[in-house]
Amino acid sequence: MLDFFRFTKAEFIKLKGSGMFWLATAGTVFTNLMMAILPFNFSIVSQYLEMDPLGSWEGWIRFHYLGILPMLLPMYLVILCALALLMENRSSAWKMLYALPSSKAMVYLSKLKVVALVFAFSHLLFLLLLVLIPLITGTSFAQSQMPVNLLLKLGFGTIVSCMGILSLVYFISYFFKSFVFPLAVGILGFVLAQLIKDYQLDGSYFPFSWPSITMDSIFLGAPDWKTLGINILFMMVVTLVGYVLANRDQTKSY
Repeated sequence: MLDFFRFTKAEFIKLKGSGMFWLATAGTVFTNLMMAILPFNFSIVSQYLEMDPLGSWEGWIRFHYLGILPMLLPMYLVILCALALLMENRSSAWKMLYALPSSKAMVYLSKLKVVALVFAFSHLLFLLLLVLIPLITGTSFAQSQMPVNLLLKLGFGTIVSCMGILSLVYFISYFFKSFVFPLAVGILGFVLAQLIKDYQLDGSYFPFSWPSITMDSIFLGAPDWKTLGINILFMMVVTLVGYVLANRDQTKSY
């Protein structure tokens, strides 16, 4: 356990050099700014949503989540996982890490923990900016009552429902040095999730469908606890498999 905390601390120190934290922050700010500009300049947004994103807090929030869930969120998770391992892959530092007198699995878990925390931070920043921009710009609906409960549910639901995708993509990124393979998995997952939704199929057991299912259920009133439960179970299984394989991994030792 002491090794785990030591490796985690080292990963946080390396965040400054990897660029992952700063890219996550800058990417979130850029996304929020783009999502804020679109409704003011393109009336087609209202037609697509079938509601005015500038007419209410719910419309504004729904617009933001519909904007990030289909493509931005899966690709963001892929890039985040790849960046977490980029420094070691580029500098061939795996041999040095695996030579340390500690479990190789601790390296796997500590990096996964940092990726999950960076993702959680960036999504909370996304929610904060989502609220601040209308208040700062004085948008008409900003004077109405803010749906704090809805925001809390969406924040919690999105972070938890993305843990399955994150653990899967991280697992692939960890054991395959190529950035192309996890990227292909992300694109394929996005396409299949979109098809499942378009044809109204059951995506309860498909990781890339879980964020969308969770968001839809929250807007209808409450999170889909079945989907969140499957997601947590899937994350635990993938993490356990990664833990075991990382402990036996010899491919990074030379």
